[in-house]
Amino acid sequence: MSPDSIREIALSFFDLVVSGEVRKWFDKHTSQDFIHHNQYFKGDRETLILAIEEDARANPDKQVEVKMSL
Repeated sequence: MSPDSIREIALSFFDLVVSGEVRKWFDKHTSQDFIHHNQYFKGDRETLILAIEEDARANPDKQVEVKMSL
């Protein structure tokens, strides 16, 4: 996978999160047994998705501006 492809996948995450389509991104880009390492949530996929969805509901006017990606 090229660096540009990886960058586009990462940026699409923010677009879908801001638009409230978190599950769409997770379904397309992560496995069902996805494990994350956010210390504030259980390490499973569903808990992280629920937290992101709740944040989107709590902050409906959120904007994300990516200034640089590596």
